[in-house]
Amino acid sequence: MTGFSQGGEAATAVGEALQANQIPGFGLAALAPISGPYDVQHVEFPAGVDGRVSPADAVFYFAYWLTSMNRIYHLYDNPAEAFQPPYTDAAELFDGKHDEAAIGKALPPTPDKLLQPAFVSAALANPTGPLLQAMNASDGTCDWTPHVPVHLYAASGDRNVPIANAQSCLAALHTDQATLTDLGQIDHTTTVHVALPQILTWFQQQVPAT
Repeated sequence: MTGFSQGGEAATAVGEALQANQIPGFGLAALAPISGPYDVQHVEFPAGVDGRVSPADAVFYFAYWLTSMNRIYHLYDNPAEAFQPPYTDAAELFDGKHDEAAIGKALPPTPDKLLQPAFVSAALANPTGPLLQAMNASDGTCDWTPHVPVHLYAASGDRNVPIANAQSCLAALHTDQATLTDLGQIDHTTTVHVALPQILTWFQQQVPAT
């Protein structure tokens, strides 16, 4: 099982389900997620605020994540509680009719112009209630004990999903079979192109073709 970025986080969750026999007819032989945002509360959210995530990407991620999670966990009664004007209608951009380029153009260049300071302070200092529930729902995919080899891939040069996410995941996995490869000073998109050939070779070693 592998996946990239949001798919890396999904891969860890699906891996757990496969190991627990929750998907009839399929099992887990090895797990190799790439550059996943495994720790929203302690890594991705703070990194989006302090500049470790490039500002334009942080703005997109904040708008996307808050809009999505609000539909599930009801983070706010009024968008103005989270978003500054004139961006209180940011949720309308995520309607399936706007592509990423159009959404990016409609959002501000930096997170401090998008998010309400009080909302940021609460999220960084002491998230509670629905916001904490949403973060916990995103952040629990590495909190299990794999019975198969796990190889995490990330890059210290990634300005979209900092490598600290993968370090957090590695610490949360309850196994000595997990390792983390730092792919170096490359950007987020490049990580998948560098990692996938290595993963294919490793998968073939774990389960040789018959």
